[in-house]
Amino acid sequence: MEKLNSTYNKNLDKNSSTRRVYDIRVVEQTGNLKAALIHGQLLRHYKNLGPFSKSDQELAQELNLKSRTFKRLKKLLIEQGFISIHIGCINKTIYLFVKELEDFKNFNKIEYNINYCIINNDINSGILLSQLVDLSSHYSKKEGTPEFFKTNECLMEQLFLSIKELKNAKKKLVKNGFITTRIGLYGRTYYMINMEKIEEKINGSNVICR
Repeated sequence: MEKLNSTYNKNLDKNSSTRRVYDIRVVEQTGNLKAALIHGQLLRHYKNLGPFSKSDQELAQELNLKSRTFKRLKKLLIEQGFISIHIGCINKTIYLFVKELEDFKNFNKIEYNINYCIINNDINSGILLSQLVDLSSHYSKKEGTPEFFKTNECLMEQLFLSIKELKNAKKKLVKNGFITTRIGLYGRTYYMINMEKIEEKINGSNVICR
């Protein structure tokens, strides 16, 4: 892990070293979001390197997961045929194959910033914040305002989160000062992103930059 310089890089959110990707169909098939995150990271390494070897601890750290959680979900991915491994010398895990589902297009792919998971110490909050930051950037360019609205139903569908997971993640982001919300006409939830607070937190935290 590396610590960012005191001056935050405004382009960090688009930096490939901090971005992670998962396929929502893996969430559907495994019934587990974290399993899909692991699959996405393994697929990233496999596409770059071919068969590769990394320790459970290294991979868990890359995703801000506990090692025991990683091991349990790796077993699930093996059982469901998403990955194939070989245990080599000194119990070294070699990833021989990582399955990529067909038609891995934008409507199946979710991108998120791993640093946002770290500063919230929560996967769901980090994924939600990534989505909200992207939406804020989009609406700022399109409509000239950083404030935007999005329904719970839309966010749940896009991120494959339950209503309970979404509400808890939203509550955490508000508590941490990363977003503010207000209820407008027709019960719409409007969002504002506090990028200054996010940058301040990242500058003072250990974040993954690979």
